[in-house]
Parts: sequence; structure tokens; C-alpha cells
Amino acid sequence: MSIAKLNSFGNFTCSVWNENGIVVGNEEGLKGRSNLILSEIEKKIREKYSEEEIHKKSIIDIGCYDGFYLTKLSRLKFKKIVGLEPKKKNIIKGREIRKFLKIEEPDIEFIEGDLSNSNIKNKFDIVLCLGVLHHVPDHNEILKKLSNMTSELLFLDFRVMQNELVKKKKILFKAEMLDVSYKFKKKKIAFSFHKFESNFNDSSTNASGIVSIPSEDSIELFLDNLNFKTTTLISPRNYRKILNHKRPLDGMLVCAEPKKKEHVNYARNYERKLFNTNFSSNLIENLFLISHSKSSFFLFFKKNFFSYILLKRKLFFLFDYLFKNKFDHNQLEILKNLHYSFKDKITYELAKYYFSINKFKESFSLADKLVNTLNADFRSVYRSFYLLYKITKKNNLEKKIYAEYYLRLFYGKL
Repeated sequence: MSIAKLNSFGNFTCSVWNENGIVVGNEEGLKGRSNLILSEIEKKIREKYSEEEIHKKSIIDIGCYDGFYLTKLSRLKFKKIVGLEPKKKNIIKGREIRKFLKIEEPDIEFIEGDLSNSNIKNKFDIVLCLGVLHHVPDHNEILKKLSNMTSELLFLDFRVMQNELVKKKKILFKAEMLDVSYKFKKKKIAFSFHKFESNFNDSSTNASGIVSIPSEDSIELFLDNLNFKTTTLISPRNYRKILNHKRPLDGMLVCAEPKKKEHVNYARNYERKLFNTNFSSNLIENLFLISHSKSSFFLFFKKNFFSYILLKRKLFFLFDYLFKNKFDHNQLEILKNLHYSFKDKITYELAKYYFSINKFKESFSLADKLVNTLNADFRSVYRSFYLLYKITKKNNLEKKIYAEYYLRLFYGKL
């Protein structure tokens, strides 16, 4: 084959083929990228598996381009090797490169298509998706599909934005991280950038439109949600340092592995924790009396500075300074939420306190009043339904009704 004919299948900017002293490929501003990624992936696979185990494994490359990575990895003699590539020209390009370099065609099944239109439904032990994520619009969607087809290892290489481009502390404050799960785990946010990209280049998006550039944290956040543990093989800093590149965008290579499935019901655990938390009778009864008084704000402030601070969210810094050491973590959680529907929440807390000291009649009376109050705080209402359910004797029709109302409010079950 002539060089002119080979060049007609270009471009060759995504990998460097080197055979018998002949080189095909020019990675332009990322010289050495493909071999760096290849060496890290092969290293991880050899660390994970013995040679005999590798021979029993299947591997697929999503967006395999010209088949460079699969061709090189085929020397490990996997049981099954598949390359999925949406652009037919790229599959042909790889075949022509191998022909030009006199590389024997490896036992690889190349399939034209992408994750949305291929008939691939079985899982693979190892999944590669290299240089693809920053050419797609929806990272969550593609990662969900990739995770569903991965049994053991998922390798991802992508261009990445630096975290420092966004003031994350400010976003954390503005984002209203109110989900109950954040009572049990660290609050995490991530971002991506969006731009238009045409499908003109062989290595660009398959369909012209909006694509998304991930940040360092976004892929990990998505994968964590899909129950995958992520390990960074090449960080953005090392990517830049090793390749000595000057391009604005950084790169990143990660390996993800499925975690053991955990069924955590954050809402139920949170409610159980609060249900078992009580205050002294003096404190909760006084707060109840104050919440039902009609005193002026001036007298209210003068008589009970503590309660006034609880009602004013902007004064929580004073609460922390003056009273934080007087309460445990769970009590603080309750107190700091009292300013939302103060009267209803205090009524429920008193009903719960009476229940804890076996004053069931008094507890029932307060809880029953709450659930029969129009536009009452809905959290206090469903918690009161649960309280009424606990108080009511077995085999009582009302017990079944309270359980039904509680489940409807809390779990959305009919």
C-alpha cells in the first residue's frame, strides 16, 4: 500500500502505531498519550489477574476508534475481544494501518455502532472507554450503560476541567444540599462544562451537538451513585507532567470497580435516630408554652433568649457559641430545625417526650391534635401518625389506618 493511500484514511492523531521501525501516528500536543494509557491499563490488568485468569476474561472497547488499544492488548490472549465504534471509517482505518505495517489481524470482533443502537447486551469482564466521555452530552447516561455492561473493571480516559475553575464552597452554600442522605455522608458536588461540537473529525462526537467536559470530581460522583469505586491511575497533574503538554484541557485516566451492593435507607435511619432522641421535661414543656403564647416579640426576647435564637435562623451562630455544648448531636439536629413550623414541631416533640415516659394519653392527645390541624407541618404530621400507630393497641382498626397514613406520607405508598 502506498503512503498516499494510507493518508487518505487519516487523521492519525489519537494513537501512535510503531512496528519494525515504521511509525504511523502523530499525537500533536499530547505526544505519548496512547502508549501511556496503554501501559497503565496493561499494568492494572496484570496486577489484578494471573495469566491463566486473563485467558478466561472478555474485554470490550467502547468507541474503539482504529482499534489501537485492543490490538496491543490482544497479546494478553483474552477469551473474547470486541471493539464497538460508531464511525465505520475508523474501523477501516485500523485495518489499513495494520495492513500497511504488516501486523497480523488480531482476533477482534469489530462492530459498527454505539451504546444506543448496538445489540450488545451481555456483560464483559473488562470495559474500556477511552477518549469518549468529553465527546458525549450526558455523562450519567453513558456511565450507567457502561456500568451495566461491566463485571469487573471499567477503564475511562477523558479530557477534564480543573476543579479550581469553580468556587465549590460558594456553590455548596447556594445548592441547598438538604437531602436527608447528607445527614450521614459528606456533601459532594461536581460540575461539567458544555459546548457545541460537530462530527467533522474522525475523533470528534458521533452526532453534531452539545457535548460535556467533565471535571475531576464529576465522573467519580456519577460512578459512586452507580455503586462503583473509582481509582485514579493518571491524575490531571501527572497527565500534564508526564506528557509535558501545554494544552488548556487536562486529561485523566481512572479505573472503576463494582462495589458490594449496600441497601441504605437514609430516611428511615434518620427518622429512627430522631424518634429515639428526647429532651428534659423542663426544656420541652417550656418551649411548648412559649410556642403557644401570644407575648410580644419584645417580651418574648426578654423572657427567653434561648427560644428566640431557635426561631431566628440567622442567629444560629449565637446558638452554637452559647448552647452547643449543652446538647448532643441528635438534639442539635432537632433544635436547629425548629424554626420551620416552630409550634407544630414543639407539639410533636412534647408528644414524643410523653410517649417516652409512658404518658400515652397525653402523647395521643397532642399527636391527634396535630394530624387534625389543617396545613400543619407535614413532617410533624407523618411523625405523629407513627406515634399514634405505636400508642394504639393491636387489632384496633385505627392502628391500621395510622399505619396506612404514615406509609403514604413517608414512603409515598398507597
